[in-house]
Amino acid sequence: MPEPFPAAIGDWRADGPTTTYDRRSIFSYLDGGAEVYLAYGMTALATRRYVRDGETSIVADLFEMATPAGAYGMYTFELEGPEIELGQGAELSSGMLRFWQGRCFGTVRAEQESSVADRALLDLGRVMVAACGAPDRVPELPAHFAPEGLRLLSVRYVLGPELLAWQERSMEGNALGLDPGAEAVVARYGPLGERTRLVVAHCRDAVAAQAGVERVRASLGSQADPEGFAAGEGETWNAVRAVREYVLVVRAAPTRERAQALLDATATRLEAMTR
Repeated sequence: MPEPFPAAIGDWRADGPTTTYDRRSIFSYLDGGAEVYLAYGMTALATRRYVRDGETSIVADLFEMATPAGAYGMYTFELEGPEIELGQGAELSSGMLRFWQGRCFGTVRAEQESSVADRALLDLGRVMVAACGAPDRVPELPAHFAPEGLRLLSVRYVLGPELLAWQERSMEGNALGLDPGAEAVVARYGPLGERTRLVVAHCRDAVAAQAGVERVRASLGSQADPEGFAAGEGETWNAVRAVREYVLVVRAAPTRERAQALLDATATRLEAMTR
């Protein structure tokens, strides 16, 4: 990757050279959270700080990931929106720009919120995106979630059981028996306040997927029926199903019918994807 940061951006000037970190030294830079970047396949980080007289400082971080899937997943991990047009996906909110492009995930943040700084964040972000090279393929799995009631900004693409458990606590302890780096998606459905979640995980094969279903069914206890539905807390419903090498898990749906509709719609889309 070429030098991703200019010597100046508008009236902001670089406060020293670019600093780089690898998978070992990243812990000296990130005070918590380094494990998430590493789980998504971080290979390197470049960072630079910018200053301007009478204005807040700006810090730019550009993470190089092993795969575009890792960069995309890192972008979705804390996505809140609203999204803007920059790179393959970006959001600007509360003095923080986040984006992804190809194998890169980047952030540009103002140390204090400033409307003047927001313009500089975008200008610097454009330079960083250009340094990332051409766009790459977006992972397919998130596009196959049932769209009705889906909260788009809630979609979280993860790689491996640890990241899945981070986003969905019922998946702690590798409840699905996933391989390291296996892709999965967690998404929320319904209006704000509704707790319905849908998990879709890509297992090694159909046998592994069915084994994951049996583990989840066992965790639901004696209330689980042969079709994989079980009443949950507060008059909600949980459900699980295998579709080829995928496991689908619904948590806290308001009705059994809603849980089944989510499973049916997503299963149909997955079947079409895997033909």
